[in-house]
Amino acid sequence: GTTTSRNEKSCWISLWGLTTDKEETGYLGTAIVMSKKILKEMKEDSIHALMTGRAEFGSSLTYFAGAGSTRSGDFSSAEDWNNYLSDFAQRMEAPLVVSISVK
Repeated sequence: GTTTSRNEKSCWISLWGLTTDKEETGYLGTAIVMSKKILKEMKEDSIHALMTGRAEFGSSLTYFAGAGSTRSGDFSSAEDWNNYLSDFAQRMEAPLVVSISVK
C-alpha cells in the first residue's frame, strides 16, 4: 500500500503509506532531497527507490532525509507531503542570505 513519488526537477523521491494495516494509526511519508548540483539519476523497480549523486574526492556532499506523518497534523495526504518536499527543495537551492552592516 505504499506509493512512490518523485520529482526530478526538484530532486526528491518519496514514499507514502500506512504505518500499520489499520488506517487509524495514520500515514507516514519519508523522503530524500538532493541538490541539483549533485543529483545524477533516479531509478525505481517494484520494491526499491534509488537516487544517485555525483561526489568529488575531497568535497562534501549534502542531502536531506526526512519524514512526516498525518498524526503530526502537518500533512493530511501524500499531496501535502509532496508539496512540502517541492517547497523545501526550492528553499534549499536558494537559501536565505542575511547581511548585517553597521552604520
